This record gives sequence, C-alpha cells and structure tokens, in this order.
Amino acid sequence: MKKRLLQLSGWLISFLPLGIYVGLNFDNYSPDVVETVKLGIGGTSVAVITILMALGKMNIPKGVTGLVIALAIAWLMQAIIADLVTLLFFATTGRLGDVILIQPQVKRIAKKKDTNDLAEAITSKMEEKKGTRRV
Repeated sequence: MKKRLLQLSGWLISFLPLGIYVGLNFDNYSPDVVETVKLGIGGTSVAVITILMALGKMNIPKGVTGLVIALAIAWLMQAIIADLVTLLFFATTGRLGDVILIQPQVKRIAKKKDTNDLAEAITSKMEEKKGTRRV
C-alpha cells in the first residue's frame, strides 16, 4: 500500500510543475470556446494514455496508429505546442523531482518487501524440514 502511495506521489510530483504552468497560462491557451474544448479533449486524451501506459495496460502504438494518435493530439493541443520548450522544462523538472525524491523510497520499500518474502520462504522451508510447521 505504501509503495502504491509513493508511486502515486511520484506521478503527481512529475506533473505538478507542468500543471501549474499550464493552469497559470490557461487564458493564453484558450482564447475561445473551440480552443478550450480542443485543449480539454487533448489533455484528457494525454492523461488517459499516460495513466494506461503507467499501469502497463497500454503500449505505445506502432506504425500508422501511433502517428494518427500523435497527429490528433498535436491538433487538439495546438495552442500549447507554441510553448513546447517551456512545457518540456517544467515536465523535466517534475520528473527529476520524482526521480530524486520518490523513486529511491519506492526501491527501498520494494527491496525490503523482497527481503521479507525471502526470509519468510526460508523460515517456512526450515520449519517444514523440522516438521514443526507454523500455522
């Protein structure tokens, strides 16, 4: 459970700087209703694809399908693409925060769990050989 919470925190930290920047500049990106709807659909699509990929439920589509998805998202997110360098800076900053602050803790918890599982398996085998199996 703690590992999952840390992974969720890492995901939030990764996107937080980018989300704040886009939120502060949203009026520049959505001058009219059409652009606002396009950004909403594009942003939701990117979020869903990112979450599915993070959960291992989706791989990056290959060939024409991948290009069509990229083209559709680029068209929907056209207003934001003008600030791509700045957006990538904030995305990189967030990802670095995740790598530095969260991932070491996730690895530590995973290693501790693996060590505990191994110790439990060894203890169980030893007790089984002695004939004094725990209940």
